[in-house]
Amino acid sequence: MLLLALISAAGAAHLAWAPVARSTRPRRDLTPPTWLAARSGAPALRTRVILGGIIGLATVLLGESLGVLPALLLGAGVAAAVVVLLGRIEPSSAQKAREQRILDLPHALELLAGCLASGLPLRRAVREVSAAMTGPIGDDLRLVIGQVDIGVDERQAWLTLEDSPGWTGIARDIARAAESGSGLRLTLDRHAVRARKVAHTHRQARARTVGVRSVLPLMVCFLPAFVLIGIVPTVGSMIVRFMGNG
Repeated sequence: MLLLALISAAGAAHLAWAPVARSTRPRRDLTPPTWLAARSGAPALRTRVILGGIIGLATVLLGESLGVLPALLLGAGVAAAVVVLLGRIEPSSAQKAREQRILDLPHALELLAGCLASGLPLRRAVREVSAAMTGPIGDDLRLVIGQVDIGVDERQAWLTLEDSPGWTGIARDIARAAESGSGLRLTLDRHAVRARKVAHTHRQARARTVGVRSVLPLMVCFLPAFVLIGIVPTVGSMIVRFMGNG
């Protein structure tokens, strides 16, 4: 009965929402609450809600013996936790891409500034640097130049990188300088210096992390050897001595 009630409630919610989704009013992108905001690369909100609903429903069914209201509250809490936690988990691919952006961004900015110093316009500089760069930074620059090629304004093309890791603030300043047509090289030089410091700090933090992570493998390797070489012979000799005295 509880399962039928949940299915009926879900169907009713869908029927109530469908006419609104198909209304003739202009579609507006709804911004999710802050606590639902996901990290870059995390599953989409719709995916997280579906998974949370499935796990929450399973929790309700397993906790049906507790009573209808406690089971529903428990299922709702579990579903909300799944939605939030899945948004906080950063996939390893997204983490690697973010780290690679941090490390490659100073070099890309310096190359762009150098191309501008040699007399190339911004779009030509972006095209040349994007062809020379690999990884996420190269993909970002190719995205910008691809939008410019299809007629998008350079300012708008750069603003598409505003939410990309590493480009926050930098893309906005480049877009502003590209629109005004002045101070672009100085903007790139300034951000290149800052990005170089950020990359250096990131390398130091990663080096310290590697040292901490290496402790566990060392323990796994040396602890059994210490037990076999140092403890087992001692305990064995004590047992032999005790048995001999007995």
